[in-house]
Amino acid sequence: MTVSERKSSVELLTPRQLEVLIVIGRERLSYKRAATQLEHRFDKGRGISYQTVRQYAKEIYALLDGTGSPREFLIEFYWIHREELEALT
Repeated sequence: MTVSERKSSVELLTPRQLEVLIVIGRERLSYKRAATQLEHRFDKGRGISYQTVRQYAKEIYALLDGTGSPREFLIEFYWIHREELEALT
């Protein structure tokens, strides 16, 4: 998948996937820290586990045809496409 094809794939992400991608990518957070930061946004304040964040990362990784580890891919992808991603939020 080319970079431009990946860029257009961003539009396929759900709002939650997009939020996970941005939080992990922008701040280079671990799954656990991302879950802590996202807990007030998901499920009406009931929280989100780091396992759920990891699952979202794996889904994004698969959808965007990532290489390497999912977390590292999200961080790299965010910084390459940050302007487009931030415009979507």
